[in-house]
Amino acid sequence: MKCVECGLCKGKCPMVRAVLKETASPRMKGKLHNMERADKLAYFCALCGMHDKECPYNADVPVIKMREKLVKNGVELSKTKEMVENIKNHGSAFKE
Repeated sequence: MKCVECGLCKGKCPMVRAVLKETASPRMKGKLHNMERADKLAYFCALCGMHDKECPYNADVPVIKMREKLVKNGVELSKTKEMVENIKNHGSAFKE
């Protein structure tokens, strides 16, 4: 089911609670998914699964799929690229 954009997810989202911005909410990611758009906002998610537990509509907000689409289109965070390079070169994301 697509996100109905009700906003009930915002109260439990740790990202929203940390930054107090709508752009961090699962609802915003649901809007983007409904429009079939991927945006860097998909990276603004802790992947904690709280949305899946709390959504009364069991809406699908596929953040990982959105991130995959971004990476395929060459849109990724510099820190993510750095971590991948560290894994390749050092066997650890943190260069240890």
